Amino acid sequence: MRIRYYKKTVVLFSFASVLLTGCTTSFPDTPEYDLSPVTPSIGNDEVRRSGVKEQVLVFVNNQNYDVGTRGTGPFETTDDKSYNTKLANSKFYIYAFRHGYYKQGNVPARFKVAANLQKYYLAENNLPSTSLYDANNDDCLVDGTNYEEGLEMSLNGNSSTDIVINGGTIKSNPLAPVASGAADKLYYNFAFPSLPYNFFGYYIDDANLANARCHREANRIWYEDFTISGTQDVLCGKAPLLTSSFFENNYKDKFNRLSKAERDTILNNGAYSSFTASCDIAPQIVLQHQLAYLKFIAVPCDPASDSIYITGIRVEGPTKGNFTVASVNADFPKLENYYPLGIVWDANSAAPLSLCEPSVNGGQCLPLDTTKYGLKCTEAAIAFDKENGGWMSRASEGYEEYGTKRIGGALLMAPAKSYVINLDYKQVMGKDGAGKPIVRKYTSQYTISNNFVAGKAYTIQIGVFGVQHIEVGLGIESWKKGGDVSIDPDNADSEGY
Repeated sequence: MRIRYYKKTVVLFSFASVLLTGCTTSFPDTPEYDLSPVTPSIGNDEVRRSGVKEQVLVFVNNQNYDVGTRGTGPFETTDDKSYNTKLANSKFYIYAFRHGYYKQGNVPARFKVAANLQKYYLAENNLPSTSLYDANNDDCLVDGTNYEEGLEMSLNGNSSTDIVINGGTIKSNPLAPVASGAADKLYYNFAFPSLPYNFFGYYIDDANLANARCHREANRIWYEDFTISGTQDVLCGKAPLLTSSFFENNYKDKFNRLSKAERDTILNNGAYSSFTASCDIAPQIVLQHQLAYLKFIAVPCDPASDSIYITGIRVEGPTKGNFTVASVNADFPKLENYYPLGIVWDANSAAPLSLCEPSVNGGQCLPLDTTKYGLKCTEAAIAFDKENGGWMSRASEGYEEYGTKRIGGALLMAPAKSYVINLDYKQVMGKDGAGKPIVRKYTSQYTISNNFVAGKAYTIQIGVFGVQHIEVGLGIESWKKGGDVSIDPDNADSEGY
């Protein structure tokens, strides 16, 4: 095999909200791929399309991530200023490792075994051994300057680029490495232009990885005891494999313009390479939510609720888990060393997490304001309930004129079959002889069951009739729909103190 050293081809990848499945005929159940007679060897000159060095382009699309809250609050496009500020301050972490292995063909032996995720390329800190340095990108293409993290990236200015996804055009913002000089090293393996790589990405808001022990193993990278506070969203994912079904929905026209040999090269190798970059085919990392999104709506249902203030909401659920952010066999569940991306939660780590105020301009969320959420019931509200079948008919945003009130921001919780909700509230009983308000404080506890799923948003509806009568229900909106459930108020234990 004759190898010529041309200028490197740049790594081109983008974040996109595309969720795709499918497989090629070459390797439906395994990461093996072979070089068919019409597919050139990975080092052959025939697979080289250009010797021109290409600019580094990394994108994150302007989608509604609905990322949650003392993190820095939800990515909610209803508040453009907070959304844009949060997006500008957000950090995404990227890994890229060689995809699969060759089962035949004129390739070096090191490419006939799976990549070793312990190998590093950009890392400079917390190195376990310099012998793991991957100077030629045989296994590792992209990692972070900290050995225990992916490459940290953020938005690069206010410019934008159009990316065509599923036949539609998405306006996308460019990303750039935070570390100076890292962009100059982001190039594909130029000695083997069709050597494919998998791309992984994750987002953790302001979660502190220092408290989570990183394990960078041969088969996967994961964080032990990754802990959430209820105020950060957590996302992770990877770029889909390059399959026939993928190209039906992405780059279809561009793919069809390639020759049969070029298409076979891409499909047989199945992932992203110098060759695919030269064809203008970039990885699209699919980030998926790892938490359930809870928001709270209070509805005054009786004049007796007028003296009541909601002062705190705490929800009990798992708070720790083992978080896998990269895996050799992430696409192949039938293999022995299959580790799916995402978090495996510790059921014994349940603890109460407190609802906070929503973010202001993308900043950190503050504790709930205990003076802000007083309730007021009107005759119009009572009439509305009678006409529309009960208080839950106005238990969503948009009914503020009838006393409905959103409480705080949002809580991001680990998926669970049920949560225990502790509701703190106070009642102003009048004034004492000195003219000071007489206030009584209460806590009610509710258990809600609904099989809460990551990536779905749930509205917790609180119907307040008075201190002794508070109903809790559950509605679904935002993210993906998850169903409805209501709670029997007679199961709630109320205790004044």
